[in-house]
Amino acid sequence: TAPFSLTKRYSEVGASSERNEYDIFQVTGGLKGKLPSLGWSWDAYASYGEARQDQQIFGFASQQALTSLLQAADGGASLCAGGYNPFGITSISDACRDYLLRYPENHSITRQTVVEASVQGGLAALPAGELSFALGAAYRRNSFRFDADPMVSSGDLINLPISNSTSGSTSVKEIYGELLIPIIHDTPLIR
Repeated sequence: TAPFSLTKRYSEVGASSERNEYDIFQVTGGLKGKLPSLGWSWDAYASYGEARQDQQIFGFASQQALTSLLQAADGGASLCAGGYNPFGITSISDACRDYLLRYPENHSITRQTVVEASVQGGLAALPAGELSFALGAAYRRNSFRFDADPMVSSGDLINLPISNSTSGSTSVKEIYGELLIPIIHDTPLIR
């Protein structure tokens, strides 16, 4: 009845693997036009997209279920057919494999929103050409959320690193302005 440590790879439950399913959606639209009275032009667009990932993990045993099997007085036979012998490379019944295995599912979603608009045109006639400008503004937001299965975040799954749910976002707002000021035009050596 003395406590002892046993380290082994639980190959009896099968190889570990994962299945990932993705659902991706994106929509983009834009408009452009002219302001004839000023001789200016403008354009604007917006885009939204998201990517969802559903991940199912296979081949990991539950520490709690294993502890119950190991502590059972009958070697676990009362919990699953055949019980469980942890010593050596052994095979177990399908019932014990089902008793030990867990199938956690993690979910994540990434979203992106982009909006941008600009206007450009001439302001005044200068001796070397037209003084023109461009103005614009942009907004971008990226967000991410990861929802870990409670079995994954609890640390109950043997040999599967703990992952906790997390989320975050970034956003950027930008404006810009440009001026084109012609200084010299059609002189010797300069066009």
